[in-house]
Amino acid sequence: MLINHNTKQYWWGPMRTGSREVSKNLKRNGWVEVGGHHYMDIIEDYELWVSCRNPYSRAVSWWILRTKHEEPLIDQDGKEIWMIDNSTFKEWLMGDNEYMGSIINEVSLINDYGLRFRSIPLENIEDGLNKLIPYTNEGSDIWKAKTTIDIKEYSTYWDETLAEWFWERKMDEFKLFGYEKNSWKGI
Repeated sequence: MLINHNTKQYWWGPMRTGSREVSKNLKRNGWVEVGGHHYMDIIEDYELWVSCRNPYSRAVSWWILRTKHEEPLIDQDGKEIWMIDNSTFKEWLMGDNEYMGSIINEVSLINDYGLRFRSIPLENIEDGLNKLIPYTNEGSDIWKAKTTIDIKEYSTYWDETLAEWFWERKMDEFKLFGYEKNSWKGI
């Protein structure tokens, strides 16, 4: 979570929503990190901004993060952060994973506390950031999505049955951030 006390705004960066890029730009513009990159808390009388992403695309991205590394990711103390597995996308999605089984997440916090917020959709990150901070290009390639993993179009991971199953479980996230039920066809 990052805070700007001068403008009385704070930002949540849930995983797989372009949060690293948003965070870098906010920090360059005087925002301060509190509690860690993906930390979420409520600050009274401050305007909340939340990074978001089409849930279908976010799920595929999360699966790629968890399954397409050649080695487990290691934290700063040398400990393995999570187990890397060889599950197919469908196996991972329908199994026990942190995206589907989150106890606390941005959707539940916003809904449970009736929070008003403004979103920064990954699909339109430049416009979202321009509303929050003045854009300054300091040699950053922020607006260019990069990956070293050879992946197919995200829509090819979905079919009608799997998309319906996922929609039923993540409907609140779709509705909260304004994504359509059949948006998997265009990702």
